[in-house]
Amino acid sequence: MSPMHRGGTLLLVILLSISLFNDPTRGLRHHGHKHLFERGFIQHAAQESPQKVPIPLVLESYYLNSSAADFGSALLKRDDAQDFHNLVCKGDEIIEKVIRQKVSSDRIWKQSDLDNGWSATNFDYLPAIVGIRPALRDLDIPYDTEHARYQWWEQYYKFTIGNDPKQHEPTDGKYHNTYIVAGINSMIICHSSYSPKYLAAENGQAAWPELYRWSDVTWLAWSQIAGDQKGQLRYIVRDDIITLSTRKWMEYIKRAKPNTNFLPWPGQLYDLTSEEGKALLATPHGQGLAYMVADHRVELAYKTFPAVCIWTAPSDETYSRFSVKYFMMWQLRDAAEGEMDFDGPRTCRDMI
Repeated sequence: MSPMHRGGTLLLVILLSISLFNDPTRGLRHHGHKHLFERGFIQHAAQESPQKVPIPLVLESYYLNSSAADFGSALLKRDDAQDFHNLVCKGDEIIEKVIRQKVSSDRIWKQSDLDNGWSATNFDYLPAIVGIRPALRDLDIPYDTEHARYQWWEQYYKFTIGNDPKQHEPTDGKYHNTYIVAGINSMIICHSSYSPKYLAAENGQAAWPELYRWSDVTWLAWSQIAGDQKGQLRYIVRDDIITLSTRKWMEYIKRAKPNTNFLPWPGQLYDLTSEEGKALLATPHGQGLAYMVADHRVELAYKTFPAVCIWTAPSDETYSRFSVKYFMMWQLRDAAEGEMDFDGPRTCRDMI
């Protein structure tokens, strides 16, 4: 190669490097990942409308399943601390309004409401849940087809809204859960959640079913499967969390808070007197639980959820967008009506 060609190549490399430095997501956008950055946003608790927040580069590296995931806390955004504070305030608001003041949904749904566009698929096997099995063993929760059912609820059929006979196209929303009916050790494991409202917006659809929230659909399914034992629900587990607006704050807690290192089970526990616990409650994976408990406080004998456990496991799927799996478990405990009992367990293994 001539000196002129070598010089031209070097100049091109420098220009490309400057371009990527100014816009670190550009290379990813040209490889089919544009939606991850343009659609990724979190809700600022102190504002009326959503504001787009750039996703940290550490999550970009996770998305690419790269070994360069540990860039360190230097890449945390400067305003993350304020956003985290806003999230903590949102958690306080949920505790005060949803739990203490008993604010709940305007409508309680019936089993027959699932007939409006929803369909169920039951399986005769159970998911492997390799990263969750150590928790089940420690908490003495059975995991077999005698006690557990793997079920999908999916919004695959046309539906109507209110008294209007007009048929709307399905949204393909879906909630995939495993329901373990085991008396006081009963559990719901949530594997996959795609809200019809979210997917309708993603697909440019103007309508979604009135029955669309995870908390409502999952409670109806749980009630149907558990029957007389529905009030003994004790644990709700979120399996392999991939939602960026939740993983972002798990990463923030791990990197910005002292003495935090999310390891495989038993992981790390936070009660709801802590900033971390309140922030996790305010994520999409905490709010659904809060509204389920609020809407069904009588059936659940006024249970509360004083603590959350977070743990990790290496990804065992070559096609996974992340190299590390995150798990979240909430424990429901008996408490006096209207009270939020914060005197919870000290470690995840104590959540028994």
